[in-house]
Amino acid sequence: MKYDSTEFTSVTICWCDARFLGFGANGLKSALDQMWWHAEHSECMDIPKRGNMKKIYKKEGIALPEFADMATEDRGKRETAKQPHRTRIRLKHPTEGRGEVIQPFGANARAYGQVGLDGHNGLDYGVPSGTPVVAAYDGEVRFQGQGVDEVLMGASAGLCVVLHHRDGQARFLTGYAHLSRVYVKEGAKVKKGDVIALSGASGMTTGDHLHFELIPMGTVGHMELDNGYLGRVDPAPYFDKEGALFPLQGDVARNKGGAS
Repeated sequence: MKYDSTEFTSVTICWCDARFLGFGANGLKSALDQMWWHAEHSECMDIPKRGNMKKIYKKEGIALPEFADMATEDRGKRETAKQPHRTRIRLKHPTEGRGEVIQPFGANARAYGQVGLDGHNGLDYGVPSGTPVVAAYDGEVRFQGQGVDEVLMGASAGLCVVLHHRDGQARFLTGYAHLSRVYVKEGAKVKKGDVIALSGASGMTTGDHLHFELIPMGTVGHMELDNGYLGRVDPAPYFDKEGALFPLQGDVARNKGGAS
């Protein structure tokens, strides 16, 4: 923000380069007041910038505009109203309690670092081949087939299924890999607990197990794939009795894959 004042003319320049003129004895106050109103209502002014504006008024010995507090209050209300509602999600275990988690999220960082990950990006359930695999949440089948044909899964997933889910502001995918058989078709609607496949050892694996993963899509369907786990987050908190609040847009990258 810049400002300049002479005896006859005053000019203020907003951070967005908008210019405001004031004339005569009260020209500087007029120009500053115009800019304040503009900056507040066009959302050019955040808290630090508002503080800078107040310092200029104080330095020049000019009273703050009468609408300053009102505009700040209105802005706060607008910002509060814009905050999307965080949906609480509770997932169903894809093996319905069969088998234990033999490799948790984030494990074996050294091994997975060789493929560019910070650690294991899902949960591995130690179940024998042929164990029923169920949908963790209501949704729709986005993909079923060999992982080599789905960029989000890759060849290492072997035979796999990807489900798309939406609940309130929460949009997310669940992935089920290393399957031996699939019972659903792409586009089919599924309910939480529906059997969608059988576990196996297809793809790159050292033995029978189910690999399960959770991929948030934010509130606008955008996946943040650069969090160190290719956009995956730890599913474990979402199996708790009360579930967990789903991350908002931007949370995945900041939390390095963790759930809050």
